[in-house]
Amino acid sequence: MLRPLLYLSALIVVPGAVGQTTFNESSKFNISSCPITFYGQKYEDVYINFTSQNSVVCFNGFYDPQAGGDCLLGPQASLGVFYIFSSDQLGEQRLLQEEPTINATLGCYMSFYLDNDTIFYIENFGSQAALTIEFFSPGTHLTDVIVNGITVHTLNITNTESNGQYYDYLDLSACRHRGVLYETNTTTYDPEFCETVQCSDTAVLDVTTCGPMEMCHNGTCVNGTVPEIQPASHIVFLNIKISTTISVENNQDNIEKLIKDKLINLGLPTQISVRLLSNGSVKVSTAAPGG
Repeated sequence: MLRPLLYLSALIVVPGAVGQTTFNESSKFNISSCPITFYGQKYEDVYINFTSQNSVVCFNGFYDPQAGGDCLLGPQASLGVFYIFSSDQLGEQRLLQEEPTINATLGCYMSFYLDNDTIFYIENFGSQAALTIEFFSPGTHLTDVIVNGITVHTLNITNTESNGQYYDYLDLSACRHRGVLYETNTTTYDPEFCETVQCSDTAVLDVTTCGPMEMCHNGTCVNGTVPEIQPASHIVFLNIKISTTISVENNQDNIEKLIKDKLINLGLPTQISVRLLSNGSVKVSTAAPGG
């Protein structure tokens, strides 16, 4: 097998390749002909740039460690060639042997041949995706897989004189909902939203929640609207002596208002209501604001 550096220097047209592009600076490639579903998020563009320490392939913009992107972070390089391939039956068989959680058929794949003896293959399996890395030089090759700015996996290839590893593989399949990753072939209940989140074995997301006439309340779907809890009301009976020269019977409203104003001045809520009882005692009740 030719090493990646030979591909770069000779620019050989690889059989089965849809197109090839050489790059030595930050570059954006349209991959709508071979979109990649990276941990549940489908992308039709890919970005690659070289930093002082790494070569980085990202799907949602050029690499920014503060931006929380979806990226592959590998060793430093300075030159590369980008290809899109329609198919590879032998490569598909080898990958499926290494990653049995892939349950779909290879549709297409892309590759990045870099001048540090590294090749990235990113494979399209419809709603699933996979990553294959080739590294031929002696030593250790580490590639971080980053989702939403968080490293979720590190691929490790170590080649010595007695041990040539050369390849490492990773299933990039998952479902993503509300910013949360869900592994394939799992069912999870989220009580905050009363949602059952199902991620199939081919990374197809299905979310069920409350019905159209229901609401989520304390982790359970309930009919109608959630009842509003009203503040408690209090009733206070006062036994007081009222001295007046006017008729209580004919001036009850005025007397009740005077008593209410006095009680408010003493610190009771303005929402209180006062009713003068027939036996001469005073009944004071407080109601909730707005009640």
